[in-house]
Amino acid sequence: MMGQIQQTLFFDRQIGLTTIPPPVHKRKIIFKPYCQDQQFLLPKNIDDFVAPGHIARLISAIIDNMDVQHIIDTYKGGGTSSYNPKMLLKSWILGFSNRIYSCRLVAKALRENLPFIWISGNQTPDFRTLNNFRLRLKDEIKNIFKEIVLYALNMGIIEGKDVFIDHTKNEANANRHKIVWSKQIEKQTKNIDAELDELFRYIDEINENEDTTFGNNDLPEMERNGFNDEKVQEIIDKINDRVKENNT
Repeated sequence: MMGQIQQTLFFDRQIGLTTIPPPVHKRKIIFKPYCQDQQFLLPKNIDDFVAPGHIARLISAIIDNMDVQHIIDTYKGGGTSSYNPKMLLKSWILGFSNRIYSCRLVAKALRENLPFIWISGNQTPDFRTLNNFRLRLKDEIKNIFKEIVLYALNMGIIEGKDVFIDHTKNEANANRHKIVWSKQIEKQTKNIDAELDELFRYIDEINENEDTTFGNNDLPEMERNGFNDEKVQEIIDKINDRVKENNT
């Protein structure tokens, strides 16, 4: 009897000897391959990452075929090479179409966002270059953006929410510049000059406030020298300890 008891998990007076249950076999977990430094046999084409119907393709096609000689004529020439004005123009208008109005955020998108990287040809002008271009050619940019918006609205490529500001909100409301849907294209196009004037005043305000906040500096991630490995490991250890405590 004692030998039997020693081979069991426990002894219950009412049900007698209880045998050890068979082990439960867990199914093998399979994860998709994940590699951040994956190498390609052939270079990957950035064009593959931008959908055929993406607004970036429309903006790029229109500006590529526009006559921008009047913009080129504003350049003095000489000195070091300048960024192509078509690229800078595309970058700003793609930003506006994505409700990105800050020169620093456009610069960030050109470093990190695939459609922006594609439209710039993988060039990364800094926020000063972008803002100087915007300030110098503000009226030209607004007029070109207006024509693209009118075309895209009438073709059903974009909606009112992509460009128009909601004036129904109280001006004291922090969300007074929220972009909204509008059901009538006629109303949108009729008021587009006033809407874009308001939008571009808002863009000026955003960039002026940003300069007050950051001065001559870029966004924080561009000002850091990198992460200290020891500090990173310290954070990892603390997080792992906290996770273990919560799971015990």
